[in-house]
Amino acid sequence: MRWESSRMMLPEHVAVLREMARHADRIAKPQLDEQKLEELERMIHDASSRKLPIDLDYYHDGKIHTLKNCTVSIDSCVQKVRISNPSGIAQNLPSQNIVDVRFSSRQDI
Repeated sequence: MRWESSRMMLPEHVAVLREMARHADRIAKPQLDEQKLEELERMIHDASSRKLPIDLDYYHDGKIHTLKNCTVSIDSCVQKVRISNPSGIAQNLPSQNIVDVRFSSRQDI
């Protein structure tokens, strides 16, 4: 009974443990070579000019996220890509955070 109180944790310790668990699954941003960057740029430009849907992987907050079957438009002045998903929700992504691009297998948007 005397050691029963030692099982309790201070709120500060709990907060630190939760923060460590939240950051445990983070990864470093992938470094792409020049050839891969040119390929991504070409595919995004093709998809934008031909209005083709793409699947796009991007890095944000320590994780790789995927957007499927979306359309893109390019804003080269601010180096951002505007992504619109099939339901019409749009977002701007910094072009340097894009990790991979594939033409979507589904052509009906």
